[in-house]
Amino acid sequence: MTDTDKLEQYINDTFSKIIDAQGRPLDVSLALPTLKQILTGYYQEIVSSKFDFIGESALQFAINLILVQRYSKYDNRILSLLAKKFRAPLQLYKQIGKQIQLNQYVRPTYLKEKMEMILGVLYYFYGIAAVQKFIEEAFVFFVENELNNASSPKKAKAPNSSDNNPVQTLYEMVKAGNGIVEISYLDTPDKKWQVNIIARLNEKSLLFSHARASGSKQKAKNEASRDILAFFANNPDVRRQLEISGDGNAETHALPISENDYCHLFDESTSIVNSRRALKTGDWDGENNCTHLTQDGHEEATLLLEKLLLSNNMDVDVDARQVKRQRQVPGTSVGTSNIANGTHPPSEKLAS
Repeated sequence: MTDTDKLEQYINDTFSKIIDAQGRPLDVSLALPTLKQILTGYYQEIVSSKFDFIGESALQFAINLILVQRYSKYDNRILSLLAKKFRAPLQLYKQIGKQIQLNQYVRPTYLKEKMEMILGVLYYFYGIAAVQKFIEEAFVFFVENELNNASSPKKAKAPNSSDNNPVQTLYEMVKAGNGIVEISYLDTPDKKWQVNIIARLNEKSLLFSHARASGSKQKAKNEASRDILAFFANNPDVRRQLEISGDGNAETHALPISENDYCHLFDESTSIVNSRRALKTGDWDGENNCTHLTQDGHEEATLLLEKLLLSNNMDVDVDARQVKRQRQVPGTSVGTSNIANGTHPPSEKLAS
């Protein structure tokens, strides 16, 4: 068998497995000459067809179709975040190439270019259904991993364990996702210390915050940490939402913890799970240009971030250190924990 015969056999074996919109195997003969040119590198005659440009757009459309058909239970904002992860789809292309053993004809340097030309050819000759079926197995593999990671975070020790404390537990929870914790202090007019905790659960997830005031820095920090842990224990859906990547957007969002739900570690015994019903619903309040999650409503918890994701520029990736500098104001002291490096600031020594 000649090399040309082997190539034609490879093309037929690979692309005849794809089903068109009518549920029939593709008639590979329609695209065979074009696919041969692409895989052999002799495609000067088809450059003007712009198959790579068509393929790039067809990929994003096919991704959206798969998300809608397979994951319609999720809110549109969550689907948008998932789709955004594949705007630079090299890992997806590598997975597809591995599945169809494309490396025998395409060197890694040219994988993206060739893959997008192939997608363009599939769309041109067979329609979007062929593109969808071609990428579906690999794409679903990545999406399932992403959702599983968000839904099954590493469990930290219960914050009321005898060998643990709320601040340490919060650090450990954030460290599990390579996130960050920043703690700042401010003197209040009634001679108390107000602590503000700002954190993200992984490197590019959404920033959230919570503040408490007490007679000492340590007390305020412990009670604020316990409030956050209790809120996440009562509202696991909200925690999962916050773990989905927000691509490093810089806006900070106050957790909707009411004073009635505050933990008072030094006045009374408080359990991590209180009698308040779990937060299942929510809407948004943009009062004073501050976005706050509220506790009332009747929609699914996945809608909690809808307005946030609509209003933010999700394409901007802001360095967390820049966020810190922008937030720090005169009269405050800030302690930052770089969880990714496993370090804590000198002023933020954790209680033993």
